[in-house]
Amino acid sequence: EGPKQFERNEENPLEADVIIVDEMSMVDIEIFASLMQALRLGSKLIMVGDPDQLPSVGAGNVLRDIISSEIIHTVRLTEIFRQAGESMIVVNAHRINRGEYPYCNEPDTDFFMMRRNSEASIVDTIKELCSRRLPAYYSHCDPIRDIQVLTPVRKGTLGIFHLNRELQAI
Repeated sequence: EGPKQFERNEENPLEADVIIVDEMSMVDIEIFASLMQALRLGSKLIMVGDPDQLPSVGAGNVLRDIISSEIIHTVRLTEIFRQAGESMIVVNAHRINRGEYPYCNEPDTDFFMMRRNSEASIVDTIKELCSRRLPAYYSHCDPIRDIQVLTPVRKGTLGIFHLNRELQAI
């Protein structure tokens, strides 16, 4: 079995006047090169995506590089539609993207930071938040369905394997 080939290429181009690619941030350099080869001369390509969200499935940051080049006309949406505009999570995501510090621990908001001095105390805090504090604070909060715990590591005390065991136990 040789390298994967797309059915559409310069010999068999896409038969469309306009091609729209959604979640463009996931497109890697190989997929993008294949897409470019499959476009007919005169076709329009509209790329939709957020370079700050999903990473590419392979090598390269095509969307981020295209935007950074400032060669291709770009429209940046700044109004929030999906989440509530007053959500501090969304507000702080925008602040961080602009290089600003997030607002932390404002009363009655959904964004807060808690400092802990050891991995064990972090695990205890996560367990307490998931089992008691967050379900008590948010009405109709099902800890199994409505809470996600994200960690950047797989192994160790704060890794997904250990945290999953700890959370499943409670």
